[in-house]
Amino acid sequence: ANPGTQVLFPGPNWPAWAPLQIACYACGRQFGTASVLIHQKTCLKKHAWGSDLLPAKRRVALPEPPTAFALPVSGDSEEAFNHYNNDAMDVYTTHATVCRYCISQEKIRRDEEAAAAAAAEAEAARRRVAEEERLRREAEESARQDEEERLRREAKEAAARRRAEEEEEEWLRREAEERARLEAEEAVAAAEAARRWAEEEERLRRE
Repeated sequence: ANPGTQVLFPGPNWPAWAPLQIACYACGRQFGTASVLIHQKTCLKKHAWGSDLLPAKRRVALPEPPTAFALPVSGDSEEAFNHYNNDAMDVYTTHATVCRYCISQEKIRRDEEAAAAAAAEAEAARRRVAEEERLRREAEESARQDEEERLRREAKEAAARRRAEEEEEEWLRREAEERARLEAEEAVAAAEAARRWAEEEERLRRE
């Protein structure tokens, strides 16, 4: 725990169903009423073990439990929890400033939190990159589909224009053929009429 950490104790903004927590006077962490005593015994043993590893001149006495207020139990008021917790945190912060074990544990905790924060940031960055990559691929796929649709549409329109042009050319060809046929028939009819007229003139001349 950090000697300068502000612990959030029960207050008016806590939801009504939130369990009231008790601060450990040895490490500053919070525990429920059913587990705090068990934790304190273990916590003090760790402090004693850690202190024994230090040079004699750096060892300090274990912190004494707060005495101004009784340890609250389930069913006590928020005020009782607040009073005890404030007293417990005073004991902890005073002890933690001189306890080399607490300082080393605090450093370990901070390093772990920093590592966890770095890992979380790296994971968040990885997810951002993955999301950006997903969005980029979706945009590329959407653009590709749009381009394919545009090309299909243009090809369809071009095919329709070609069909229309071919139909127009076929109609013009047939019209030209029909006109040529009619002109040929008219020419044949005119020649036949001229022949008959010449024959009629020749017959009249002979008569």
